[in-house]
Amino acid sequence: MATDNNINNFTAADIEKYHKGLLSAKEMHELEKLQWMILFLRMH
Repeated sequence: MATDNNINNFTAADIEKYHKGLLSAKEMHELEKLQWMILFLRMH
C-alpha cells in the first residue's frame, strides 16, 4: 500500500491481503473508508 499526501493507493495485492486478514487494523479501516467513498461518489 502506497501513501501520498494522505491519499491511499491500494493495489490488487492489498485487497487480497485484506481478504486474507493480513492488513493491520489501520490499513483495513483505510481500505474500507476508501470503498465507501467510491460507492458514494458513484451514486452522485
